[in-house]
Amino acid sequence: MTANAFEEDRRSALECGMNGFVSKLIEIDELSRVLENVLHKK
Repeated sequence: MTANAFEEDRRSALECGMNGFVSKLIEIDELSRVLENVLHKK
């Protein structure tokens, strides 16, 4: 989770190996979707 919400920040984080990306202010639906995607990939 980060306060950096720009598309460039998201892309950079994912390229560095992060499994998902959620920026602040947290939207519960988005957080749930990201967590579900990460958990089902393992």
